[in-house]
Amino acid sequence: MPRAPLFRHVSFPPLPFLISLSDQALGALLNFTVNLWMAREGLPNSYGVYALWLAVAWITGTAQSTLITCHLSGLTALDGEERATAERFLLTIQILFVLAAFLATALVMAILGQHHSKFHAAGAIVFVPMFLVYQYTRALFFAHHRADFATALTATSLFLFIVAASTCSLAGDTPTPDIGLLLAGGSYGTAAFTWLLTRTKGQRPLLRWREMRPHLHYLGSSGWILLGAASAELTSRMFNFVGAWRYGALALAELTATQVVIRPAWMLSAAWASISLPQLSRMWAHRDRHPFMTTIVAGLALPLVGSILWTGGIALSWPELSHLLYKGHYQQNSTLVLLWGANVILGGLSAVGTITLLSMRQYRILALTDVAAALTTTSCMVLIAMNSHPAMVIVGTVAGQTVQCFFMIHVVRRILSAPRKDT
Repeated sequence: MPRAPLFRHVSFPPLPFLISLSDQALGALLNFTVNLWMAREGLPNSYGVYALWLAVAWITGTAQSTLITCHLSGLTALDGEERATAERFLLTIQILFVLAAFLATALVMAILGQHHSKFHAAGAIVFVPMFLVYQYTRALFFAHHRADFATALTATSLFLFIVAASTCSLAGDTPTPDIGLLLAGGSYGTAAFTWLLTRTKGQRPLLRWREMRPHLHYLGSSGWILLGAASAELTSRMFNFVGAWRYGALALAELTATQVVIRPAWMLSAAWASISLPQLSRMWAHRDRHPFMTTIVAGLALPLVGSILWTGGIALSWPELSHLLYKGHYQQNSTLVLLWGANVILGGLSAVGTITLLSMRQYRILALTDVAAALTTTSCMVLIAMNSHPAMVIVGTVAGQTVQCFFMIHVVRRILSAPRKDT
């Protein structure tokens, strides 16, 4: 007997886009609130340590996406029991992945503790796995077109963190890396587990090998995706590690504090990407060229205009804004704001290219494009780290993104102009 869908199907754009945009706005507000609290109330070095472990969590989340969550969006063509079983298999892999991340983080923390590293923060042992559970839960909701559930999940996380941080501040505690990581991780984890357990109708992982074996092809197809995602992460987040290694926690705090105020411009791109991958995949499979192209154009235009306007507004008001947000700590870093603006604009363009190539199942081409960008960024970073100002690490990131965008434009145009073949 066919099994009922995990979530009731709902209509698609424009309402789901607006809900997804609300989710991205809340997510940006959550990220901004945590960073603002750490940067404003804590010491700059403490904020730099927190920023490093946040970058580690995002990179680990990208690996999770290639192995698990990107496949959730691809299950829209399946129905009933077949889709439910595939999701149970991916849930099994998700549990194993989170456990591995927990153990790996604990091991790294033990090594850093032995060497008395300034980047030691035991709170990361909680933060990293809870962040992964949160990202999985959001991806599951979006895969079922339940942007409303994803928005409620993000709102719950934001509410929990505000309550926890306010309590900490009222108690007179100065935020340390451990406190920030524990409060943020606890908020992510509590909200994610609450929504996951109450909205998935008791979905359980597959436990028997004979049940899992037919679904191992999902892992096999992740190879090119993983290579591409790892390269893309190297392009976008290498500045964290170069900044921490070459210039120290204080310089990383400056880079992150200025990046955080520009990141809300990413909301339009992220909202579009969250809802568009399943739809573009279906349009491409059904050869619906006109709506396919319309969706891509919308994904290019809205984020581009929004990013330019947001960056301009932040740059013009930076002296007053830095005083208001950070008590004037980073007022001299206005150049970083403009550089991060270029980063967000190029990131929005490359996000459209990534989603487009994923919907076409061009995993190998996407991976090679991302590798070219990563090699460019790495080469620039090697030269920059020898003798340069910390701001130049952003230039290295932008150089890689520029190469990535040029390659994506060339590849997508070739695919669209060529006779259509099944992939």
